[in-house]
Amino acid sequence: MPFAQGYLNDVAPLDGHVTWAVGDEWQANGGERPVLVRRDDRDGRGWQVVSTPDSGQDDAFYNNVDVASAQDVWVVGGTYSTGNVAPASHWDGTSWKSADIPVPENCSAGQHVAAISANEAWAGGWYCIPESGMTKPLLRHWDGSTWTPVEIPAAADLLNITAMEATASDDVWAIGYGGDDQPRAMHYDGTAWTPVPLPVTGLYGELLDIVARGPQDVWAVGRTLLDEEDQGHSLVLHYDGTAWRQVTAPSEAGRLASVALTPTGITAVGEDVPRLQSLVLTGGTDGLSLRTVPDTRGRKSHVQGIAVINGKINVVGSVADQYGNIAPLTMSTQL
Repeated sequence: MPFAQGYLNDVAPLDGHVTWAVGDEWQANGGERPVLVRRDDRDGRGWQVVSTPDSGQDDAFYNNVDVASAQDVWVVGGTYSTGNVAPASHWDGTSWKSADIPVPENCSAGQHVAAISANEAWAGGWYCIPESGMTKPLLRHWDGSTWTPVEIPAAADLLNITAMEATASDDVWAIGYGGDDQPRAMHYDGTAWTPVPLPVTGLYGELLDIVARGPQDVWAVGRTLLDEEDQGHSLVLHYDGTAWRQVTAPSEAGRLASVALTPTGITAVGEDVPRLQSLVLTGGTDGLSLRTVPDTRGRKSHVQGIAVINGKINVVGSVADQYGNIAPLTMSTQL
């Protein structure tokens, strides 16, 4: 990788050749800055760091990249320090332009994005109030020039929006978890946001990523805790246009961090229940099969993002060396 220390959180293909990935680059002085990297399989140069308007921002990170078209890409993230914006930049096919997301003043925050078109996107996440340490959800809408605050329905009971997905202006999803530590989902139909019931799968849990092929084929993944001692089992939910249903996952599969569409279903990346091994789940509504992610330099590969590109599973994350230094990680294998 073109930077030595830090991690990657998300990855997405721009087209059949170019791939974007985002994360956090650790500085020599101990600071952290958002980082965007790009790979074009036609030039043989591998991953290259790409400058964005947020590149020099201290105590900040990118955690999400979403592609609507080759001329419409968003990278968004958050900040550990108090301020009044979360980092966000937009690619118009020629250059990256700043479009930072307003957050309440003097609050740390983190955001995720769903790109629809050059004139429409949604961002959702969290912000933390310094005085109390309380976390609250935050939702914003982009109209091509400005981010506008959008009220979250009280009935949605969202404490944190962890991911967003959109297939059209009238088909947008936001997922996360509520104040009772149960997974939550809400849907936008072009007019209003409405909470959508989810099956109860355990004592606690959360949803962490979502993908959609269309209004009748939506997938969300995360974690469910079966008892007070549980570190988390894989939670895989599918929406068929009418209701969300749980899809059976292998019992040894734990928390899932990211999910991508395949021609016949999904592939998701996460870890096993005791958090000793990273893994990939692949399958459809009939069930999922499991394969492990190889260790790197004899150490566990921590995988955070996944994309399926030209028949290959591409994952990003990080790996630690024997001294505890964290380095960015990219890996790929055949689907």
